[in-house]
Amino acid sequence: MISIRSRGRALGGVGCLALTLALALAACDEPQQAGGQAAAPPPAVTVQPVERREILETVEFLGKVDAIDRVELRARVQGELMERRFTEGAAVQQGQIVFIIDPAPFQASVDLAQANLSSAQAVQVETAAALARAETLIARGNISEAALDEARAAALQADASVQARQAEIATAEIQLGYTRIIAPIAGLMGRSEFSVGNLIGPESDVLATVTSMDPIYVLFTVSERDIVTWRQQAVAEQQEQHLGDIRVRLRLNNGTLFEQEGQLNFVASEVDATTGTVEVRAEFPNPNRILLPDQFVTVLISGQEPEDRLVVPQAAIQQDQQGRFVLSVDADNLVQVRRVTMGTRDGSDWVVEGGLDEGELIIVEGMQRVRPGAEVTPTGTGAQAGTPG
Repeated sequence: MISIRSRGRALGGVGCLALTLALALAACDEPQQAGGQAAAPPPAVTVQPVERREILETVEFLGKVDAIDRVELRARVQGELMERRFTEGAAVQQGQIVFIIDPAPFQASVDLAQANLSSAQAVQVETAAALARAETLIARGNISEAALDEARAAALQADASVQARQAEIATAEIQLGYTRIIAPIAGLMGRSEFSVGNLIGPESDVLATVTSMDPIYVLFTVSERDIVTWRQQAVAEQQEQHLGDIRVRLRLNNGTLFEQEGQLNFVASEVDATTGTVEVRAEFPNPNRILLPDQFVTVLISGQEPEDRLVVPQAAIQQDQQGRFVLSVDADNLVQVRRVTMGTRDGSDWVVEGGLDEGELIIVEGMQRVRPGAEVTPTGTGAQAGTPG
């Protein structure tokens, strides 16, 4: 009996010791966890509320710049190219001499024609005097009618010869003028295809091209469906269609807006059966020659009156296989994916056609650090709106 009780007390002591050790270890573990790495705070993101403001509803088209005038300069007479009076790629004025062909042979032709005229005029004077004498003699009966007719014919022939020589002079002077090739329009000169000293003529290739730069055209096409829709809207609103009521701007391929606004001046009267589109043309001032022929631009077509629309920064818009979306932050500071339908661009903003409401907070910076459903710390404009009270 004694031994049994003693063994029980011994076992009880071991149990108490084990319990004591367990409590001691637990007590030691608590400060170790407290002193370890704490849980990371939610990542910070910059948010901005969806805004509503008045903007010009804009439709975009791909356009191509085209010169109003482009002239190929060619030689109209044959001769040696003596001078080139322009710098390739530089501006020239209308009427400026750009090429000179050796004028010596043509000047000689002018001189010869003038000499022939002088000779013909001498004969004209002689025949005129002979006719006058014949008319006096016929009145006295000293010559026959046949002699008078011969005098008249000689005078008429001399007059015709003078006219022919004058025409030869005019022709020779025209040929001489062709030795000076001028720029028929103001613009930029292209590359010269011939060097000084080459023999050129009417059969030669183009010497150079001069292209007008200011103003300049931009051509683009509009689908026949859009044309019909716009005209139906104009009829429904009982508005007359005026090209001047349409605002035309350009966005360049570096993303900037062209500083000059244009004016629509042509809409084709028929649909291209191959493409189902209608050609439209706008004219733009181009004083600094920013626009170059054959350059591609984005044409921005809008009305004159602004409309009240929802807009978001372009930086907030993302895209995947399902389409465009933005990341929003709800009242619990949780990230949500919002699928959106986008309209047209307005500078650095984009019009929202559907999927968002005014005042919703969307992430504009830091979206690469978050995922849908994650908690974030919003900062920026309107950040407190998403913070729970």
